[in-house]
Amino acid sequence: YAIYLDAENSFNVEWATRVSKIDPKKIIRYSLRSIPCLEDAFHKLYKVIELIRERDKTAPIVAVYDSISSSMSKRELKELNLPDNFVDGDFKKIGISKESIGERARIISKEMRKLNSFLELHSATAVILNQTRLGNFGSYLGPTEVTPGGKALEFYASLRLRTQGKKRIDNKKLGTFDGVCTQVSNKKNRTCPPFRNAENVKLLFNSGINPVSGLLVTLIQAERIEPGKAGNYSVKPEYLPKG
Repeated sequence: YAIYLDAENSFNVEWATRVSKIDPKKIIRYSLRSIPCLEDAFHKLYKVIELIRERDKTAPIVAVYDSISSSMSKRELKELNLPDNFVDGDFKKIGISKESIGERARIISKEMRKLNSFLELHSATAVILNQTRLGNFGSYLGPTEVTPGGKALEFYASLRLRTQGKKRIDNKKLGTFDGVCTQVSNKKNRTCPPFRNAENVKLLFNSGINPVSGLLVTLIQAERIEPGKAGNYSVKPEYLPKG
């Protein structure tokens, strides 16, 4: 079972089918209308996984939350009911308080504590997408790059992958911008050695990820092949097929 929480309201059926070969009819998708705020998104995730497990005790369940940084809190959602020229007293009239420091971080930390145990009990997996922001800190005061929502996601995650676009892929003949070469960094991993990078992963806008992109670099790093002159490569004799 595949669950997709589309908090960015950006899912395109035609494009997703073309680049990933998935069947949209087999995806349980919730749009922004169904999960208008952060708390509702987690609540919906708990309920749908429970319903699936009542029906099927052994089937794999994967849920994707895209993305947690775009979801507003329930307080922010109610804040939309404030009048144009609101004053401090109007917050109490609609039953909310003013925004406090670390509000989103506290909400996410609370939900991640519940989600971590919930996924283990129901044998499910959650993939949560987040974004990075450039902080206003100097190099002597801490990192210049931060992720919205505090440190809870980093702490509870079993696997953390960071993707970053490195360069454009241009079609010089057609004069079009066809994709980007990305780097995927393994920041945390509880199942295999972390801190390894996948270079030159080609993400093409019309066909998705190229399955063999980065393979050449990986083979050179593994010392399976050796670069030669004029762009040629040779396979080491011990790795040649025999017979």
